[in-house]
Amino acid sequence: MDLFFKGFFAIQLFFLVFAFAGTTPWAFSIFQGCAFILSAMLLFRRGLILTKPFKAAAAAFLFLIVYTLIQACFTTTILDPVPNFPATLMRLYTLDHAALFLTWLALFVIGSNIAGDFKSNKVIIWIIIIPAVIITLLHIAVPGLYLKTLIDFNGGIGPFINRNHGGCFLAVSAILCETLSAVHFAGKNKYLAENKRNEFYAKQILFLFLFFFLAFAAVFTRSRGTMLALFTGAFVYSLFLAYFFLKNRAAKITAIIMVLILFFGGVFFALKEKGDINAFAHRTSSRSVDIRKDLYTSALKALKERPLFGTGIGAMPIMITNYTQPLREYIERLHSDPLEILLGAGIAGTLPPFLLTLLFFLLALKRLKYLPLKKQVFYSGLICALISFCISSAIDFPLFIPACACVVFILAGMLCGVSFYRENYSRISIKLWLKIIILAVFCLTFYYTLQKAIAWRYYYFANGFKYEGKVEYYQKALRYYPSPRYALRLGVEYYNKSLDKKLSPEEKSALKTKAHDLAQSYLIKYPREKELSRLYINTL
Repeated sequence: MDLFFKGFFAIQLFFLVFAFAGTTPWAFSIFQGCAFILSAMLLFRRGLILTKPFKAAAAAFLFLIVYTLIQACFTTTILDPVPNFPATLMRLYTLDHAALFLTWLALFVIGSNIAGDFKSNKVIIWIIIIPAVIITLLHIAVPGLYLKTLIDFNGGIGPFINRNHGGCFLAVSAILCETLSAVHFAGKNKYLAENKRNEFYAKQILFLFLFFFLAFAAVFTRSRGTMLALFTGAFVYSLFLAYFFLKNRAAKITAIIMVLILFFGGVFFALKEKGDINAFAHRTSSRSVDIRKDLYTSALKALKERPLFGTGIGAMPIMITNYTQPLREYIERLHSDPLEILLGAGIAGTLPPFLLTLLFFLLALKRLKYLPLKKQVFYSGLICALISFCISSAIDFPLFIPACACVVFILAGMLCGVSFYRENYSRISIKLWLKIIILAVFCLTFYYTLQKAIAWRYYYFANGFKYEGKVEYYQKALRYYPSPRYALRLGVEYYNKSLDKKLSPEEKSALKTKAHDLAQSYLIKYPREKELSRLYINTL
């Protein structure tokens, strides 16, 4: 059965990564369904494994889910007085995020259950590393061909549309390779005692080759955030290795000082050669930085108006244009996961999960000193992989890219598993009534996500039709998922058709009225939405 669970997870991760990192609703709905099935099977078969870090992290997830659902129960608009309770400016997107957080919780449960021993933990790491190697080989052999062939998109890294997210995935994988290399080195004496010197060096060379291969691949995504994340994660891991491998106190202090000197020397070099790094990253203009600065400043302005309970988790796209400079692009993410959650949840919704996450890391670090050397080296590597992800998350949005988030929450779950807490954990069997509740919640959440996937399918394929087909498909998309983006596209079709000179004045007026009424109905729910407001004005 253990082999089945690992095989199921491997297939799930491979599908997710190569289905455009799970960024399309149909791919995410399939992945979510598999995550719910696997987590339910593990829970019902093995029960709930309780360790101190698991309790802290699970409490953070549950708090976010409940808080998001409370926000979704109370809607407000940007024109209404700021409520003194959790509410959202957009219920639809807030419910999306509640479903997302439940999926992350399911992955965390999988990570804590799927690897029952140390050897199984290393198997899970290989399951993560192999897709990263395939992505790199694919990008080297036929750069851009994967996305160009499947969705006619130029750019990206393998199946990752955004190089920052592909880079984040590769950086985390590179640190995991470094971890396997260090763990193997920690077992050197066993190989030498068994007269397996050649086998030891062959495996060591393989691990180091994979580390440098993925590290260089991450750097050559030309993403500055990826470079920073990889650089920071690798150096923090070097500090751990110096502390664990060297037993002599003086040697330990000397090694740590040398690592710190190298780290700050690297920072000094990066700052000094900032122009060359920007040129290497193909960022010779300051546009990317300026957009981020504008988004962060605008988010802080909005947060200042609603500091305690926020705007509603996920509601950012519908209100951020009221605070930003005029932008051509539709802003779907804030490009800073912590800031986006703070904006959506406010201080009341962000502080408890933040403190619980901090407690999770502190408990994991505290546990390290009680482990044997190989486990110290292994689990500190997992912690550094999470640190690398956090660096990327601070300046981008990998938390909302399913392939990146999947890896991170599996790793976080492994830091709560039996192998990490072998002498200090409890296992609770799931009672029948709780199984029924869990299954019901999973089914309802999957049904909701499936509605969004069906709507997206109609929305996406509408582009292949003429006016009548587009209108029909946009209307169907709105019935399944009443997004203002879908309403806008339908309204624009009505308005553009009303400009057709072949139509009679009555037909033109009827189409304009349809576009006007549609824009008006959505502007009542989402006042000042830029594109809908423009459509409304055009139809007056």
